[in-house]
Amino acid sequence: MGLPRRARLTRKKEFERVAREGRRGSGGLVALNALVGADSGGPPRWGLVVSKKIGGAAARNRAKRVLREAARLLSEKVPAGTHVVVVARPGVEAASLAEVLAGMEEALRAAGVAVRGE
Repeated sequence: MGLPRRARLTRKKEFERVAREGRRGSGGLVALNALVGADSGGPPRWGLVVSKKIGGAAARNRAKRVLREAARLLSEKVPAGTHVVVVARPGVEAASLAEVLAGMEEALRAAGVAVRGE
């Protein structure tokens, strides 16, 4: 299904604001910055950073697909109005969706984001 366009961070200014004002957390395969309450009442919005350290184009594209699906599944557990920038770490391209989900939940908790439904 994928992550809807309205649930994505797309502009450089949005990424910079989350990096500047948000809290950091890491969870094995991912690191992230999260800014709670960035939008009043809007859905959680996600931005992905997948560098060439991850591998070639095919590996980066697979990593992005898995990260987008994990973000989609976690969106209902993250408070409304939260902006999250997820940075992929090497190894994420070969990881399963369950491993990426666990890493993202751990990173969100480390950043102080209340993850519901546990």
